[in-house]
This record gives sequence, C-alpha cells and structure tokens, in this order.
Amino acid sequence: MRPLRVVLVISAILIASRARAGCEDYGAGLHWLASTPLPGTALSVSIVDALGYVASSEAGVRILDLRDPSGPVEIGYLLTPGDATDIAIVGGFAYVADLFAGLQVIDVRDPSHASIVASLETALPAVSIAVSGEYAYIGEARFPNYAPSALEVVDISSPDAPQIVAEVATPSWAWDIAIAGDRLYVAAEDAGLLWIDISDPLSPAIVAELAMPGSAQGVVLDSSYAYVASGDGGLAIARIADGGAFEVVGSLPLTGYTYGIAVHEGYACLSSWLEGIQTVDVTKPTAPVKIGGLRTATTAWGIAVGDSRAYIAATTSLETFSLGREPRNIAMLESIEGVSAIDVAIRDTLAYLACFEDGVQIFSVADPEDPISLSSVSLPRESEGLAIEVEGDFAYTANWDGGVSVVQVADPSAPRIVSSLHLEWPAWDLAVQGSIVFVAAGDFCIVDATDHARPMLASVLRTSSRRLARRVAASGSYAYIVDKSEGLVVVDVSDSSAPEAVGAISLDGGGYAVAVAGDWAYATGNDRGFYVIDVSDPRRPEIAGRLALNAVGNRIAVDGANVYVSTGTDAGVFVIDVSDPAQPSIAGELDTPGVSQGLAIAGDRLYVADQPFLGVARAHCAIPSGLADPAGVAGASIGRILAWPNPSTGSVRLRVPAPPGERIWISIFDVGGRRVRTLEREGRSDGAEPLQWDGRDEAGRVVPGGIYFLRSDPGRAHGGSRLVIQR
Repeated sequence: MRPLRVVLVISAILIASRARAGCEDYGAGLHWLASTPLPGTALSVSIVDALGYVASSEAGVRILDLRDPSGPVEIGYLLTPGDATDIAIVGGFAYVADLFAGLQVIDVRDPSHASIVASLETALPAVSIAVSGEYAYIGEARFPNYAPSALEVVDISSPDAPQIVAEVATPSWAWDIAIAGDRLYVAAEDAGLLWIDISDPLSPAIVAELAMPGSAQGVVLDSSYAYVASGDGGLAIARIADGGAFEVVGSLPLTGYTYGIAVHEGYACLSSWLEGIQTVDVTKPTAPVKIGGLRTATTAWGIAVGDSRAYIAATTSLETFSLGREPRNIAMLESIEGVSAIDVAIRDTLAYLACFEDGVQIFSVADPEDPISLSSVSLPRESEGLAIEVEGDFAYTANWDGGVSVVQVADPSAPRIVSSLHLEWPAWDLAVQGSIVFVAAGDFCIVDATDHARPMLASVLRTSSRRLARRVAASGSYAYIVDKSEGLVVVDVSDSSAPEAVGAISLDGGGYAVAVAGDWAYATGNDRGFYVIDVSDPRRPEIAGRLALNAVGNRIAVDGANVYVSTGTDAGVFVIDVSDPAQPSIAGELDTPGVSQGLAIAGDRLYVADQPFLGVARAHCAIPSGLADPAGVAGASIGRILAWPNPSTGSVRLRVPAPPGERIWISIFDVGGRRVRTLEREGRSDGAEPLQWDGRDEAGRVVPGGIYFLRSDPGRAHGGSRLVIQR
C-alpha cells in the first residue's frame, strides 16, 4: 500500500453528520456476521471463554478463536477415532460423544495442541453429552432405527480414567441433555422430554415423560422452564419448577425442522434444518412469539450463544450471527407488490423503476412510506429493463435485449420513449454523466446521447476476452467496470471516442458489482467477497480491505460510511460499515420479502427494487440511535479523527486537525452514549503530536472490548470517528 495512504486507510472516512431521526440502527437487530468453513460435518458447538469447540463428525473436534466476530479463526483440531457428534467443555477438558467410539476425553488447555487423555467404550453409540460436577452423562442411540436406547453415567473425577457407574434405559434416542441441580432432562425424539432424577448419580431414574408437539431434538433450561426444539413441532416450553410441575405451558409452530436451541436474555434461538436460525421472544413462556429468522447456506444443526452472538454448526461451516439488542429482523416499512423492479433511481420525490416485465414505472414517493403509482411505459420490442439512471428530464435504461433506451420523463404522468439504440450484447448496467451514457454490455460501450432522439455509439472497449463487463460506475474522468472474469477495470473516459483502460485489479472469482464514492470504490466478487478499493490514483487501484459475505453482492449503494449491498436473492440487503476501510464490517441486515436487486438512498430512506416488490426501509444510522450528540454539533461538517491502531487491544493514538493554537479535546463514548473519557490539550501549530488514550475510563478502569465513538470540537473544526477495542 502506498505510504501516504496508510493513515487514511486506518482512519475513519469523512462523512457528513446529519439529523437522522428517521433512520434505524441495523446493528440492534438479528444479522449474519461470518461463515467459517469447516471440514467434516459440523453437528454441535460449545462456547467457552471466546473459544468455539465444534464437534465435526469425521473431522473430529475443531477449535476456533471467536474474538473477532467477523472472522473466527481455527487455532487447533484433533481427529477422534469415531465421529464427533456432541461436545462439553469443563475444567480444560473436552468431553466428546464420539458415536461408535464412545466417549473421548481431550485435554484442551492448550487449544493448539489438544490431545486425547482417555477413551471409553459405551454400550451404544454416543450421540449427546452433558457434564455436571464429577459426572458426565452420555446419551446413546440404538441403530439403525429410533429404538429404545440408554443414558450412561460416567465418573470423570479423574479425567484420564473415566468409568461407567450407572445406566438408565430410555424409550428412544437420547438426542440432547440438559441438567439443573439433581434433575436431568433428555430430548428423546418421539418419546418427548424425559425427566430423570440424578440426586444419586449412581441410581438415575426416570421420574416422568412429557409428550411434545413434535419430536424432541434439543433442550435447554432456565430456573423454571425447559425449552425444547421439537422438530416439526417447532418450539415447546415446559414448566419444570413449582413443586415438581412438569407440563407443556407454551408452544409455537415454526417452519422447517428445529434441531438445536439456546436461550439468551429472554429470547430462544433455534437452529432449523431448512430455515437456519429462528428467534423467538420467550419473556412470556405461555405465549412465545417469533421475531426473526435468517437462512444458512447449508443444514443447520447445533447452536450455542455467547457474547450476544449465536453460533450455528451448519454442516460445512460455523455460521456466526449477531443477536444485537433484540434479535429481530430489520424489515421493510412498505412493500408494494406486483412490481417486477430490477433497478430503482430516486430524483426529488419520484422513484423510477426499470422492470423486467413492465418497462419503466414511475412512483411518487413524496410520502416515502406510501408510494403511489403515477405512470408506466413499455420498452421497445418488449425489452426487459435491467438498470435505470435519471439525468435532467430523461431516464436511461439498460435493456436485456442488448440496448439502451431514452425515456422523456419531464411529465412523470406521461413518460414516453424517445429513442433506443441496439447493442450487440445484453446491457446489464449503465451510468450517466451529462449526455454521455456508459454501458456494461459484455464490452464497455460509450453512448453519446447529446441528441436524445438519435443516440450514437461513440466507442467500444473490450475489458476481457470473454466479454463479461457486468456493472459500471463513473466518477470524474474515469469509469469503473467490473468484469466477471477480470475484476475491476479503470477506464479513462476523458475522450469518449477513445476510452483507455489505465488500471485494473483482480478480484477472486471475478467482479460482480461496483460503486464509487470519492477516493474509494466498493466492489463485490463472485467469491462472495466485498472489497474496499483505494482509487485515489485511478491508474493504480489497490485493495484496502475485504469482507466475506454469504451471498454474491448484486448491486451497491453508498451513503457516507454505510454501504448497502443487495444479494439478488431472498437473503435481502447487507449494510456494511466502511468507516475503517481496512476492516469493513457488517453493520446489519435488511430482511426483504422478495429478491433484492437495485438500491437507492434518498434522505433517511432506502429504496429497494425487490422483485416483485418496490420496498421502502429506513436507512441505517451512521451513529446508533442510543448515542447522544454530546458536542451539540449535529448538522455540522465533520472532520476526521485519525485513530490508530484500529481495532486496538490497548492504547490508541488520536489526532484531529485544528487551527494553530486552539484547544483540542476528544471525548470517547460507548455505544449507549455514555462518556467514558475526555482527552484535552492546547492545539499545536504543526498538528504533529497525537493525543494518547490508554484504553481506560475517567476512573482509571480498563474499558471492556466493544465499539466506541470519538467526538471533538476544537474551536471551528469538528470531528467524529469510530474505534473498536478488542479484549
């Protein structure tokens, strides 16, 4: 990376602060964070001290460092002699239900050098395990059918010499186990929930069986209730207190087949074979309410919750989700159905849609939450519109049949096609500067529309031998084209009759979408990657940061430090925080009812061409809604606070530009808007000496890891930025 850009890459992007009463903090809701590929078949996960332990069937036990939620890293593994199906971590040891190989006891005190210290053969294949005190309880399964099975009790007072000390027969597979004091509960499939008395571990006895609405697969407890993932029965809640009461008091049918379950601060999080993660408000156990859900790419099995994040063992990966402050989906404010919109452009109070089946449609969005259809016009030869831009009194569409159409929209109630220009290949995307239209149509085409009635092809530039130019953005004298085989290609378009490719950078799997704002280009690749690219020198683009997504980004819209990426699927829209270009992070996720395509931002509203809907949602707040404006500078121009390193595990250097001799102060706030520290000194004429923050609050206490916001007000220069502290 070029030396002069290093500080800029680790600092916050300059953004305009504005009153955003109508925005929404996407980070407060349920959203996907990361996918970590795993070998084998990931079936169960346990979280202890920021480490994730995954039972991954034939690939044994995988150990991951979870401190960076956007990228868990495998730091150790151990192949077991059987197939690891479930795992419990106690006192530096992992106890693994290893199917036909029985119990494995693994020393994980050094996660990078885990070792088996003992193995124990069980009467039947071991499928589940829980540990309490000096005993491990192993749930077993009689193959090949769901048949009477067993629960075995193992003395682990000496982890290197486990011994089976008791056994109790179960009417079906003991698929999951939870323990509270002298009570043990088994999710036993069609037999329901079993209550087993373990007050004497040497003589366990079934006290009662409780039928479930489906097939009991997973169980967790709190002081008064057992929460059961009940297969095709969804969620069931049983009372387990009040003088020995044992009864189902609440249930909720859910889509898919629920398998794993965890409870976090009044919310049940369930993994579902067909639906990924589903979240349910269980603050009133007798009336549970589903509030959210997101799909995983593969079959979801076990689930665990730690540090407000949910981790799902999803066959080929560990999927990480943020539960936010409340694990519900951020959703549309309004969705107008019956609109086959592929792209959307907003000008003033009008929305212009390029539709795959219905040409160009125009809506009034004077009331953003009540769009009103004004008019429509068919494209020539029944073309399907794939992209739209509006410049002055004209809209320009890129068409599937390989053309560009010019639409007169001076009277939005009566649009009319002025002209069309046929191109050799399908026109996927376009960008407009004045009367010049840049088109990604296999090749990069430049159309001169000075005479709107007779647009002319000014030039053609081949960006790859495979002719896969897919998207285009324009800024100044340059066009930025993503090619599905080549990545990002930068073209000098100062002479529209003779465009020249002057820069390029490869993207893994080729490029897919692009947007440009200032010195930064944002692109997506076929590898499901999101890229932040430094284009301050367009002739030498450089990747500053990368973020993995769980879908290929289809379209991109930029709003200051927030970048919106549609997926072209029912996965909705990602909101990505690029305030630190070197480390983009997922700020949240918008759940859309249709297939998210084109995006546009206007004020505090996000408009989504959500085939077959036109969707309207609140934009993401650059600053969480809970954070006050301590400096009273809302609406003022924001300068930059340079913070490095960012993220930081300790002290941080902070610099803010200030006029010579003026006082500088920087206040640090947590995400709840509480001021934790203020740093102050007189301004220097050269501005060279940074302020130093030692990562402590005003009382000298080390602040916990998390996101912090920086504010300054050195006289006439205002600044703002975001800082991540990792512990």
